[in-house]
Amino acid sequence: QKAGKTEGWHDAAFFNIAKVLEITLNNGKVGDKQLGPQTGDMTSFHSVDDIFAAYKKQMEYCISLLVNADNAIDVAHAKRCPLPFLSSMIDDCIARGKTVQEGGAVYNFTGPQGFGIANVADSLYTIKKLVFEEKRYTGDELLQAVYDNWEGHDQLYALVNSSKIHHYGNDDDYADELFKFMFECYCKNVAGRTTPRGGQFNP
Repeated sequence: QKAGKTEGWHDAAFFNIAKVLEITLNNGKVGDKQLGPQTGDMTSFHSVDDIFAAYKKQMEYCISLLVNADNAIDVAHAKRCPLPFLSSMIDDCIARGKTVQEGGAVYNFTGPQGFGIANVADSLYTIKKLVFEEKRYTGDELLQAVYDNWEGHDQLYALVNSSKIHHYGNDDDYADELFKFMFECYCKNVAGRTTPRGGQFNP
């Protein structure tokens, strides 16, 4: 963000990356509500790569909703709540004859924030390890434990939180690779989308 040259909308949204994983593992659903496209569920995924492919589709869809929502707010602010005093202190607004909400600033980016990436990396590794590599649990069993808030699944809970499962934040290449996938999946879908103010989205 460059002071005096942008509106600085760097908190445009808080995007729940973990929710996208939940939707992915349940064929686009949360409960009985279809929130995303149908891309398969834990009974139809045969490898972690199948989950990756489904996750990418769900992420693209969810980001498109995020962009539409942010852009709608942008348009509403420009029409309903222009800020001329603020705009007089932002470079190029006077020269362009536009408020900062209309795109008068030098830079007109929108910056939503993605959160929960580390949680998703840990979750994916748990699924990869226990379901597909070691085949100790089915995907449904793992999901049921989560839905039960681990009650009655003490042994699985202890295993998931043990050193036998890789966790992000420990300089662990296994977990870091999954974090990288999540991070890039989010950033690639956000970057380059256009704003009504003539700028772009930046993750």
